[in-house]
Amino acid sequence: MPTLLPLLTTLALPESLSLQGYAELRGSYSPVEQGTPWTAAERLRPTLEWQPTARLGLTMTAEARASQGRYLPDEALLLLDKALAAETGLSLDEIEELTGCAITAVPRTEDWRDFIGLERAFVDLERPRYDLRLGRQAVAWGSALVFNPTDVFSDVNVAEPWRERPGVDAARMLIPIGEEAQVALVGGVDDLPGTLRDRPELTPWKVGGRATLHAAATDWSLVAVTGGERLDAEASFIGLDLKGDLGLGWWLEGGYDGDLRAAAGLDYSFPVAQSLYLAVQAYHDGSGSDPEDYGSKALSGEMFETEGCEELPPNAPIAALTAPAAEARATQGRWYGTLVARLAANDRWGLSASGLVNLADGSILVTPYATFTPMGRLSANLGLNGMTGAHGELNPDPRDLQVQGVDASGLLAPWTALAWLRLSL
Repeated sequence: MPTLLPLLTTLALPESLSLQGYAELRGSYSPVEQGTPWTAAERLRPTLEWQPTARLGLTMTAEARASQGRYLPDEALLLLDKALAAETGLSLDEIEELTGCAITAVPRTEDWRDFIGLERAFVDLERPRYDLRLGRQAVAWGSALVFNPTDVFSDVNVAEPWRERPGVDAARMLIPIGEEAQVALVGGVDDLPGTLRDRPELTPWKVGGRATLHAAATDWSLVAVTGGERLDAEASFIGLDLKGDLGLGWWLEGGYDGDLRAAAGLDYSFPVAQSLYLAVQAYHDGSGSDPEDYGSKALSGEMFETEGCEELPPNAPIAALTAPAAEARATQGRWYGTLVARLAANDRWGLSASGLVNLADGSILVTPYATFTPMGRLSANLGLNGMTGAHGELNPDPRDLQVQGVDASGLLAPWTALAWLRLSL
């Protein structure tokens, strides 16, 4: 062993370099009526930071990933094949022979970029009058929970609140003004290079500015956001983001771009065990719809690849079942309530839960989970995604999962059990 020490010393990272990140194993089980009920996913996400000088830094985060088990486009294709055989007496293969219309599931993987990705790659430059960050980075603006109207690169994921935000290729500048104010400027694109290889058109761009003043125990921020698509639609955004703490934390975030979006909430930490944190929020999205006008929750053309199907009549079952969604939206309604609870029982155990309620139709999505940390670098989690409450957007009625007489409700599970193990590097 002593003879290995010089070798280990030479392999140690220099002081200007640091390695962080994690390796993770994640699994889930859903009581579905058809197909594979389980999934497994593996991720390795290292982050390398290099600080060659006091004012210059480089950060790079790569991710290697793989998954097995249930894959929704495959399950949807099997359901489509079964439904068409029952209705027409023909399988998808036989329909292709007769009409030349071929339908296949979008592949789970196509090339090495589906296994390995560069999630962060940015340079930090600190100057006396400003800080600058250039490259692929996470950009998150706003004080509200889940929904952030003032976020330049908005990312809403109601089912996985723990997920990392995707990286965007952007330039961000922070300019301090005295001790109590600052201006933040950001501009970039929200498409990763992996999604650009098949895009002949220009990538949509976005820019935003945020001026913040701290006064009266409150952060007062004025936000403006625009971009190529917003200019074309005459929908540039201007809004406010206020956050304060007067014993009880509070926030108000919102603005207007042709539609009013606003979130207001309260939070408080109680001296229970190590700590008990509770937060509640109401959110209004003026671009949403009434429950009777929600879009279809059944099969989507985004799950399939088609070839030679252009001549099918619009009322053909295949054409209706594989039509692309008119608009990709994280939520469809106008009014939502959010509740978050986190209990730190001790140094090893923690309990968390989040709930999202569509206040118009009474449907609810709940995500409780427990975290166990037996040692500093290793943590284990058990969780659940469940639908409850009245039938609606977040808890669909099986009768709403029908298209052209095809029952797609078997693709949707009422709950999904989750487990994951993470080792920090």
